[in-house]
Parts: sequence; C-alpha cells; structure tokens
Amino acid sequence: NVKETGLDGKAIPEADLVKFIQTVKRPRSIIIMVKAGKPVDEMIEQLLPHLEAGDAILECGNSLYTDTQRRFDYLQPKGIGYL
Repeated sequence: NVKETGLDGKAIPEADLVKFIQTVKRPRSIIIMVKAGKPVDEMIEQLLPHLEAGDAILECGNSLYTDTQRRFDYLQPKGIGYL
C-alpha cells in the first residue's frame, strides 16, 4: 500500500502497464525490477511501444554487464536511455 510507505503522491501504483506509462510525466524514467536475463528483455519489449525519445529505463535486476551494454546499444538509436 503506497499510503503506508509514506510515498503517497510520490509513487504511482498502477496494475496496467500502459496506463502507468501514460501517467508518468515526460521525459519518463521507468524503473524496472525483474529477474535478470530474458525477463528484462521481455519487459523492455513491452515498454518500448509506449516510450519515446528522451525517456529512460532504469533496470535494477542485477544483469550481466554484457547484457546491459547490449540493451543500451539497442535503445540508444531510439533515443531511449538505459541504465
């Protein structure tokens, strides 16, 4: 519960991914916390159609550095940051 965390008004809880992305002010910074590996790639592919140049994905899943570099290289030409 967001109210119990003290983040009420600072965090946006939303079960629907598209609605969540639409509620974040541009340029958007989207934090993803999923298991490293294929789940990260799958999440990026779900996010990508709804992001635009200037947005950024911050991945906190302890990915292998070579995967991080590959994803950065994939997103950079689209104007999307990856950290």
